Amino acid sequence: MARKGKPFDPLIGAFERTDDPNDKGGRTSIRTTPIRVTVDLDPGLHADSKRWCFTQQMATLKPVDLAKVVRALLAELTATDEAGDQPTDAAVELGDRVLRRLRDAA
Repeated sequence: MARKGKPFDPLIGAFERTDDPNDKGGRTSIRTTPIRVTVDLDPGLHADSKRWCFTQQMATLKPVDLAKVVRALLAELTATDEAGDQPTDAAVELGDRVLRRLRDAA
């Protein structure tokens, strides 16, 4: 949904602020509470993921939660340089691998 002539941009909506007291749409602050995401996994991928977590747990003697692994992978995928404006080389390489996998699955 466009707001007063502005095109919808899901990446900007959470950061957009307005000084118009009549504008009731959009958010005026950045969300700080966690957002739950549900993902359907192929049974084989789920088993492999749980096996990986179990193997890491045996090696470190500390529990490895699959949800934390997914969060860590997303953090790696979206990592930026110290200035925060360019993706790291590792993030670009991982992103390329993810995109290839998505294209191959299509």
